[in-house]
Amino acid sequence: LVAASHAVARSEATLDEEVATARWPSFMAGLDYMFMPMEETRHAYGLMVSMSLPWLNPQHDERLHADRLAVGLEKREAETVRQQVRYEVETALVRYEGARAAFQLIEGDLVTQARQSFEAAQAAYTAGMGDALALLDALRSVLFARIERERAIADLTIAEADLERAVGVAIPTQPLTNPTTNGATP
Repeated sequence: LVAASHAVARSEATLDEEVATARWPSFMAGLDYMFMPMEETRHAYGLMVSMSLPWLNPQHDERLHADRLAVGLEKREAETVRQQVRYEVETALVRYEGARAAFQLIEGDLVTQARQSFEAAQAAYTAGMGDALALLDALRSVLFARIERERAIADLTIAEADLERAVGVAIPTQPLTNPTTNGATP
């Protein structure tokens, strides 16, 4: 965005310079000194004064037209860059919010339910009312939930990095532990 705004400012400055060149005449004055050792008059002087008439030069109109087109092009390019950045930020924000919601769902429901199921199966097995297969299946569910939780953390971290890249600054985030479980695992 900064580069695009600088490009617009540069084009506008070029246009302003060309407008001034096309509108105002330029003057030049010169003084010459000549040394001629073979001549009777050894020292000679010359004076020169010139003035441009820019309003008679058709090239100025062509340059003005080209510079006006360049300014318009730079402004359109800057707007395109603004829209691209806005799209990237909005896309990254949606991905971040989706990853955050998925993590909260997995952390709050899936992991908690799998842990409760494991504890119930363990209590039943300890009491002699359950079998080892049910206990192993509940443990497998806990491990699956923990794997899904780690995947959700990875997805959330990637989405957060994408959002920070799109925005250009670090995003303050909340810790990823569930206050009801305190990050504990079975």
